[in-house]
Amino acid sequence: MKRLSFLLALATVVGCGYDVDTYADDMLNASCDKMEECEYFTYDDCKALGDVEDTSAEPWECADYDSGAAKECVDAYAAVSCDDFLTMTGLEICNDVCSND
Repeated sequence: MKRLSFLLALATVVGCGYDVDTYADDMLNASCDKMEECEYFTYDDCKALGDVEDTSAEPWECADYDSGAAKECVDAYAAVSCDDFLTMTGLEICNDVCSND
């Protein structure tokens, strides 16, 4: 029984993390939701832009990923007003998601 408890606890810590790929998918969805809400793009047009692979840019690298800040960033996108979305006000937590210092 102790072994089962340990394995469940380990699976929770290791398997349920908010990884970079999940963050990227959630961020694209949150951004497209907000752009549709604010009438900048339709959701489908926004998603189509997100699906275009930019081979001219360097790949995004994140040396120090903060999963807690990533979750808060996605939540902030969902909560921000359209006026604040334009100026990125209220989205400062997103600056803490990745640090390559």
